[in-house]
Amino acid sequence: MELIWRTKRRARAAGHEVVLQIPMEPFDFPRNNPGPHTLLAGAGKAANSDNLTWLMSRFTGYAGVANFLGGKLTVDAKALTPVLHEIAARGLYYVDDGTSSQSLAMTLASGQALAAARADIVLDSTAEPEAIEAALARLEAIARDKGVAIGVASALPPSITIIGSFARALEARGIALVPLSAAMPSQQPGLAIGSSTVR
Repeated sequence: MELIWRTKRRARAAGHEVVLQIPMEPFDFPRNNPGPHTLLAGAGKAANSDNLTWLMSRFTGYAGVANFLGGKLTVDAKALTPVLHEIAARGLYYVDDGTSSQSLAMTLASGQALAAARADIVLDSTAEPEAIEAALARLEAIARDKGVAIGVASALPPSITIIGSFARALEARGIALVPLSAAMPSQQPGLAIGSSTVR
């Protein structure tokens, strides 16, 4: 835990935003278990609210929340709506990691007055350097086409190294790397990369 706190302090000192990942029920739960206090589609509003509150109280200084897994929860409007409502009530934004094409998060967020965005690409779904570099090239192409693009990645050593090199070269190519809050719809254009270092 101390390593996570140290990483958060360094990230914030460098001007980065921190995003808290919330474990959410995947379709193959419990075989694939995101961890303690996972939000469950069938748990009911009160139980999920208690778990969400507990998870959010374990950490401070984050600007937004993202799902960790959650294929089953994010397609269940009855279960997901109160979760998004609670996130909005705390003045946070929500990032859907884009791994589930059926996620209702973006549809439901507007009804909760919640700033939300969906990642355009998972940068290290294949953790080979060549695959990460190819994903970053696709992310850059999306940013140039749409004006903004969001990529998500895990805190794997190859991901950190390759993304770091990519980020340092962006300004010379005319692209601004922006925090996720600036990449929310209706905000200014740019390219945002989120790293799942906080769970």
